[in-house]
Amino acid sequence: MLGPENTIMSFEKAVEYGAHGLESDVQISLDKVPFLMHDYDLRRTTNILDVMPNASHEHSSFFNWDFLSTLNAGKWFSDSWIKPFFRMKPLSEADKERARNQKIPKLSELLELAQKEKKLVIFDLNAPPQSHPSRSSYIRLVVSVILDSKIEQHLIIWLPGSDRKYVRSKAPGFQHIGRLFTIEELRKENITRINVDYKRLFYNGLKEYKAANITINLYIINEPWLFSLAWCSRIHSVTTDNIQVLKKINHPYYFMTPKFYLFMWIFMDILAAVFIVAIFHFYWKRESQSEKILHGITSYTETPSTSLHDEVLEVVEIPGLLTKSDSEVIISEVVNETTAPTVYPTDDVGQLVPTEPAFEPIQAPTSEANREAILQTVLLTLEANEPTVPFVEKPPPEM
Repeated sequence: MLGPENTIMSFEKAVEYGAHGLESDVQISLDKVPFLMHDYDLRRTTNILDVMPNASHEHSSFFNWDFLSTLNAGKWFSDSWIKPFFRMKPLSEADKERARNQKIPKLSELLELAQKEKKLVIFDLNAPPQSHPSRSSYIRLVVSVILDSKIEQHLIIWLPGSDRKYVRSKAPGFQHIGRLFTIEELRKENITRINVDYKRLFYNGLKEYKAANITINLYIINEPWLFSLAWCSRIHSVTTDNIQVLKKINHPYYFMTPKFYLFMWIFMDILAAVFIVAIFHFYWKRESQSEKILHGITSYTETPSTSLHDEVLEVVEIPGLLTKSDSEVIISEVVNETTAPTVYPTDDVGQLVPTEPAFEPIQAPTSEANREAILQTVLLTLEANEPTVPFVEKPPPEM
């Protein structure tokens, strides 16, 4: 976070803040020069879009060193309005100017600095593409460059997994480091140190590696809480972009003990589950009550009504009804039929023929109370003895 990645400025800043080692990424140029570059192309960390936009998508290994050495490798870091790192502090004016002038360095420049400062060197070595002239010899080429730099061999942490037998024969002092291999694979390669992504290591567990006395380096650890977690897990070293902050930490940040953290984790999970179930139950109960209310309203509206159903009825004088007083009606017998069913005769072809009404209703004078009682009786009787018209099937026409 103090300088453009894979530049001499960034390594010098790391040394200034007390780093124990320097981590980089190595590519091989078309004319067989190992140089420092993380990406497979040059668009993100150089100005190739301004210099040679048509070739910006080319693999970085398909350029000669003479061209690569002319590219600017720092303006993207100092002049970009988007910060390369979250919570990155602004650079001073002096550091901005220094970053603007950074170039792509060769591997030999990093080795020279490491030898001078007695710092460890670890790097990812990217194999060139299939059509590259150094595709089959890049391991031997890099070993040759390291030996020619006269750096002390024990300062080299050798990470590439290819051709280890040759590397051990040519440079027996290199410290070999593996990745997240099994214990059996590490023992077979005679490796006692691993370089691992912290997410994968914590997911797979530490017990086997601790039991086998494997030295562990984690990458990339940039946050103090994550650094504290690695510290409490007895991790031996970490790779970081945020050395200026982590170097100030002289003890782990104990926000809570591991047991209390586990308790709080489980407790909050249970509390969240109870809360979700309670919300579900509340809404389920409310929906059930709404359904009951709607069902009750539907049942009430579907009950047969005792209204007149928009029919205009006239009071009929029925024999057997005696008026005792203005407020009481005495019915001597239940009237089974108030009107005779209308019979619809048919003609000779089975068609229904309408007829005149059988009788004319006679309006009987009565009081208001008696009228209501008579209406109720008539309605009940009509509903119990509703006349029906038989269905007469029309015979098919004769051919």
